[in-house]
Amino acid sequence: MQSPTPVRGSILGKLSLCLLILLLVLELISKGIVYFVIGVEDSNYADHYINDPNLRMLTWTEDYTAHPYFGYESPTTRASEHLLSEAGTGDFVIGILGGSVAGGFAEYLIRNPRHVESLRNVIPTFGDKTLRIVNLANGGYKQPQQFFVAAFFMDKLDLVINIDGFNDATPAHLLPVYPLEFPTLSAQFYGRTSPGGVYPTIGRSVRWIYKNMNNAPLSWKFPGLSWSSAYFLGWYYMHDLLYRAVKVSESAYYAKEFAVHQSEALRKTSSKEITEKLIAIWKKYTILEDDLLRKRGGKLVYFFLQPNQYLKDSKPLSEQEQRLAIDPLRLEGTHEMMTLLKAAAQDLHHSGVPSVDLTGIFASTKETVYKDNCCHLNGLGNQIMADAIVSNVVARQSAGALPSLHRSGR
Repeated sequence: MQSPTPVRGSILGKLSLCLLILLLVLELISKGIVYFVIGVEDSNYADHYINDPNLRMLTWTEDYTAHPYFGYESPTTRASEHLLSEAGTGDFVIGILGGSVAGGFAEYLIRNPRHVESLRNVIPTFGDKTLRIVNLANGGYKQPQQFFVAAFFMDKLDLVINIDGFNDATPAHLLPVYPLEFPTLSAQFYGRTSPGGVYPTIGRSVRWIYKNMNNAPLSWKFPGLSWSSAYFLGWYYMHDLLYRAVKVSESAYYAKEFAVHQSEALRKTSSKEITEKLIAIWKKYTILEDDLLRKRGGKLVYFFLQPNQYLKDSKPLSEQEQRLAIDPLRLEGTHEMMTLLKAAAQDLHHSGVPSVDLTGIFASTKETVYKDNCCHLNGLGNQIMADAIVSNVVARQSAGALPSLHRSGR
């Protein structure tokens, strides 16, 4: 009797061939949709998975830990603290304070220290000392966190560049549950609702799926997956749905916090009124930070109001920015908030605080500088901001606007 093995082998071979043809057809159809419908011309989609702004928004706090003085800290803060412990009298230390925009700027400046070399000519104590730039900023930071960080590290710092404003005035939905001075991430690290119901579990589960969808094409376990148009097409339409599922679960958790802890008076407080109270806090602690560092500590310190794309007529938006950097639901509210911040920055300036408004630095920049619909800058944006900040410091130092620096406690 003839063995059936060759027959089974022939059937399996035909099935494999059919499957291969089906996959090729699926890839071709997906490639056409990606190219003609979505408008993505790449052949390798790795950059889309690596630079997905939604992924950053979902995972940026994963390495953060609670801190009894700063509210919370990141591995960057801990690395900067180690760097400061090694600084000596032969070093000139520049500390960058603020939120995520300041943190991105600090990392850019660390990679491109040439921007601050001109300061050697206008700051006598800089001279030929070794330059150290430390990133003391963290995503979500707002006053009084900058004040606390400045007070804690002031003896090790020679020049402080404080870039903030956006976080300080944003009426985040959880803030009324806690005193307005509390860190934005208070619910995450100090949440009082226990155990928070099923919502945190849902959020963590969906976040896990989202992260693995992004990581799979970049893993050695799935060679060539980053080139697959079919996978990219599925990811493209699924990742936004998963992102919204995480945000809905977070909102449900915060709503539960509201129900337990929010007073009736706070429920009736408008967003604008909360924003005005937050800006008052920002002004108060900016003045105290200036008083502590410059007037009492003899340090050089400058405060900069960060730019933002939602401030109308502050930048001619590129096609990419119009597509990726603008959330229509945030346009009017954020514009009004930035307008209030500009007026507050002007008040600080008139009161003697070295406060500089950077919201107009991109007024003639047509290229893309904003990389998401929050406020964060790409390399070009940070380069322009670095030039504006250093130029301002040079001008003020040359004019003798600030007292000479001395090093206390070094």
